[in-house]
Amino acid sequence: MLRGHRTARRGVCVPLIVGLAGAWLLVFALSRAHMTLQAYTDLSEVREDESWLREQCRTTEFYSRLKQHSALCDDVAHRHRDIMLLQAVKHTIDHSYLCGYDPCAELLDRLALWAVGRGLCFTLSLLAVCVFGPVCLLPVYRRHLNSVADERIRAQYYAPVLQDSAHGPARARHAYELLE
Repeated sequence: MLRGHRTARRGVCVPLIVGLAGAWLLVFALSRAHMTLQAYTDLSEVREDESWLREQCRTTEFYSRLKQHSALCDDVAHRHRDIMLLQAVKHTIDHSYLCGYDPCAELLDRLALWAVGRGLCFTLSLLAVCVFGPVCLLPVYRRHLNSVADERIRAQYYAPVLQDSAHGPARARHAYELLE
């Protein structure tokens, strides 16, 4: 019976974990698709803004007036030749982090600053609960387990002896009293 109970638990936990992982992956993929779309929109706006400059750079007179800034025209022409979708995907990959939209180190720094600053009391309370909680609760839990085990042993071994005894169930409390 106990073995079947464990199997039933495993049967519930595995699909739950797989479902949660699948939901996380779906949300992650949707957020990356949104990031790609946003990057594509930004790149198309930049391309529209640079269209006038690109047209002006095609004329030799404008290009020659720029002299040392002629690299600006070259950069605009290079950006115009790039495929915007691939640039958007590149931007998404470059700005994808496991912790969301910000690098994990940045999030940990903010968490540490909060814990030291405003969250000092909360952090100390949580630390006290984590350290002293098991120390205080473990003896109570052990006492509970011992009482449950004692009840089970009494029900399993003493009850049949008491029912079969000649002295009656109300008189004998322990099996060794029946031997007297």
